[in-house]
Amino acid sequence: MSLNVFKKALLDAWNMLIDFSLPFLKNDEEDMVKTESTVILTQGFFPIVGVICALVALLIWAILSAILHPIPAAGIFAAVLTYFSIYKDSGRGLAGIMSLTSLKHKDTSLEQGLSDLPDGIADINNPTATLTMVLVVLFKLFAFSLMAFYGYIYWLAAIFILEFAIEGDLAALPSIQNGQPLLAIKKSKQRYIWFTAGFLVLFVLFKAWVASLLLFAAAFGFSYAIKVYCNDRLKGVDGKIIGLVAYIFELFALLLGVILLTKGQVIPS
Repeated sequence: MSLNVFKKALLDAWNMLIDFSLPFLKNDEEDMVKTESTVILTQGFFPIVGVICALVALLIWAILSAILHPIPAAGIFAAVLTYFSIYKDSGRGLAGIMSLTSLKHKDTSLEQGLSDLPDGIADINNPTATLTMVLVVLFKLFAFSLMAFYGYIYWLAAIFILEFAIEGDLAALPSIQNGQPLLAIKKSKQRYIWFTAGFLVLFVLFKAWVASLLLFAAAFGFSYAIKVYCNDRLKGVDGKIIGLVAYIFELFALLLGVILLTKGQVIPS
């Protein structure tokens, strides 16, 4: 494959995952014919986009820690990462969680709620959803600040790699709207993305092997369970459901890091 094919696959993967455009890579190539191999390549770049995001976060922390005291540096880092994690999908993931917590308030079934997820945070306006948003934001600020203060920012690589692997895995399911998947990949080849994710997570494994193994197992099991549920109950997925699932996993991964990687000292001394 040519370099242009890899570049196009990377850009396609980035654009499907992140709403912030890459400043140094422009999609100035003509649309290429989408064969199964190019689609598999695009899916394979999903975890690599996670590596890119983690490396940028490490760079931000290196700059902040070089010019600021650890506590304010950790606070600013947490604010930047919280903003990115919420708005990398224009807030659709957070909006989905807010919507789910409001199902009882709306007297709506889970299947109906998943089929009618909002497009953004501004589309939800009730006290339960607002409280959910506040709690999620506060938790993220807390988790990211601990991550910086206790020096396990490498955990972001595992989080983003596996979060985006879940999105790539679910993107191969049929669409609720038209029955066509976002990534048309044969079922026998849909597991390839987990080989890529597993290889990349190996580099985090050397730093925190127990947490990494648990997170990989949770990501694979969670993705499989969601695929079974969506196929049986919803007959497919859409972008908002995929974003919601990834966001829930991200919160779990942050919580796992707080539990296992702060050595029990969740309050800096």
